[in-house]
Amino acid sequence: MKNKFIIITIIIIFVISIYQFFGKNNQNYIQVSGEQVSTIIENEKITRLSSVEILSDDIPITIISYRTNDEIGAIEALNNNGKLEYRKSIATDINNEKKVEVLGVNGGFRYIIITFYDEELLNNTKNISVLYNGNLTNINDIKVDRKSYIIPFEGSPIRKRNTVKLEFWDSENNIIYNYPGKSKGD
Repeated sequence: MKNKFIIITIIIIFVISIYQFFGKNNQNYIQVSGEQVSTIIENEKITRLSSVEILSDDIPITIISYRTNDEIGAIEALNNNGKLEYRKSIATDINNEKKVEVLGVNGGFRYIIITFYDEELLNNTKNISVLYNGNLTNINDIKVDRKSYIIPFEGSPIRKRNTVKLEFWDSENNIIYNYPGKSKGD
């Protein structure tokens, strides 16, 4: 009886090992193509604001910041053996009363998206300092024709409340807006 249990256990371990080996080899993730991004835009009826490719466990993932008539958000896309896989990872209603919208994802992939609503702030911003969970990143040379920026962060997800602080700088190195908070003079 004991020998039978050992043999069954070995067979189960063997079958699981073979399944894991061949299952992983059947997945060949490559960069999402421009045509696949166009398919997402068409299927989801979105306007792409920006996109960036990140690597997670050597798998290329394309993050697309988007806008519709009533929401902004992010789509995460993968190309698995030529097959497009994607999902909306985060979305929120458009709120034009805000100067900017900041969305954050802290799951398998970590990134934040900064989307400008206020044209004047966009036109006057030259750099943004981003402090995300103690990690400082600077975005230089803000472009007036680009309303959204995606900032990926490496490392494992944080298991506590995320903190994001942004400083928007003008061409004379003055802080013109703080997030969260208000611009000077408000």
